[in-house]
Amino acid sequence: MFKKRNIKEEILKVEILNRIKLILNNYNHEFKEITTIYLSNQESFIGNIKLFDLNKLDEVLSKLSSLLEEYGKNSHNTDKVESCCSQTYYLISFKVNV
Repeated sequence: MFKKRNIKEEILKVEILNRIKLILNNYNHEFKEITTIYLSNQESFIGNIKLFDLNKLDEVLSKLSSLLEEYGKNSHNTDKVESCCSQTYYLISFKVNV
């Protein structure tokens, strides 16, 4: 059964999305959307960021963690992606429980 979205959840999602985009404006990145998931009475937002500024990872993670802590318990995972056919980047996957 799908849970109906309410206005407060959508406003919060857009707020988090916009604040992350503000942080990332100073970096070479790719970030599009946040997805809402519902697990056992817990609503969470998840997203992925491709960070092409390889030497800025710690700086971005620090800012991202500080932001997400304002909204609830959060976690992130970082993987370095190296391909023969595209630019190397860090994939930052994050989740915040709201």
